[in-house]
Amino acid sequence: MKVAHHFFITICAASDSGGMEIKMKKIILFTVLFLFTFGLVYANDNTANSNENSQKTPPVVIYSVFPEYPYEARKKHLEGKVLLKMTISNEGIVSDAEVIESSGYDILDEAAINGVKEWRFIPAKENGEAIAVKVVMPITFKLTPASKKDN
Repeated sequence: MKVAHHFFITICAASDSGGMEIKMKKIILFTVLFLFTFGLVYANDNTANSNENSQKTPPVVIYSVFPEYPYEARKKHLEGKVLLKMTISNEGIVSDAEVIESSGYDILDEAAINGVKEWRFIPAKENGEAIAVKVVMPITFKLTPASKKDN
């Protein structure tokens, strides 16, 4: 399996008064940033191996949901970064996700794992054949000023 480099994704809690419009904008922005970041990282990985005669394409996210920022964590003003290693199968599902660097809070670590397991991808391909890949991804839980006031 090939291992891609790091992505940087920030998951922020928002006030419930934000409505669906803000949530949809966040989902669209997240998806665009995810695709852009992953495409660049994977393309750079391919360039490094250009002397091999293989054609690689990265997985493409087709469904992603922000990991839920648990209410108890928001109430206690817990913030942190979770570094996950995910395996994206040749069927485009997250078949495994494990914490390789904890946020320091089990509740945030579990939320990150549970959230990414819902994501779906068009699988990565090598020479036209779907392959499984491993990806290391930090997910940062950071409260917004509005969400700090709501709790």
